[in-house]
Parts: sequence; structure tokens; C-alpha cells
Amino acid sequence: MAMVTEGGARWVAYMASKQCQDVVAKAGVVFPSRTDATNITSKIYAEQGLDPKAFTGPVEDGNTFYLPVTDHGADVTSLIIPALEDLWANRRPASTLNRTNDAINNVFNN
Repeated sequence: MAMVTEGGARWVAYMASKQCQDVVAKAGVVFPSRTDATNITSKIYAEQGLDPKAFTGPVEDGNTFYLPVTDHGADVTSLIIPALEDLWANRRPASTLNRTNDAINNVFNN
């Protein structure tokens, strides 16, 4: 058991390290959790024609927040994930989220 715990601890330490987060940043798939690697991903996004301000702006403006724990989490997730994927993958307009918002509100009202 100690070996598993030690290995897990090393893995978590690596995942939080600058070395790992720079690898994540250079992949340009997601923004890393360490702010010192944000500029790397921002440059990659810009090179791909994507404005990184959609991701970095709220952080710079101090407008980030932790998502709240909610009732009906599985229902909310089952509604929001496909809607967000449709937004990204199919380039649907953000206004299509209004239907999703209504559906989520309906979960809480019924």
C-alpha cells in the first residue's frame, strides 16, 4: 500500500509541477492550471486564430469563481455538456444556450 500511496503522491506532485504544466500548455488543448504557463497556451491559441482573451480575460479581470455544488448535478451535466460541445464542435451561436438554460431551470422547478 505504501508503494501505491508514494507513487500517487509523486504523480500528483508532477501534475502540479511547472514541468508538467508546460507540457500541457505546449499541447495547446487546454489552459494549464499554473498561471506561469498561461502565456504559452495563449500564444498557441493566437497562432491558431483563436482569441485567448475568452479564457484569460476573466482571470486578468478577477472575474473567476469556483463552480458551486448544486442539486441535480447529473441532470445539469447531462444538459450542459452536449450543449457546450455543440457550441464548440458545430460553432453554434451562444444564444442556443438559452434553450439549455431553460431546460436546466425546468429541472429545478419540477
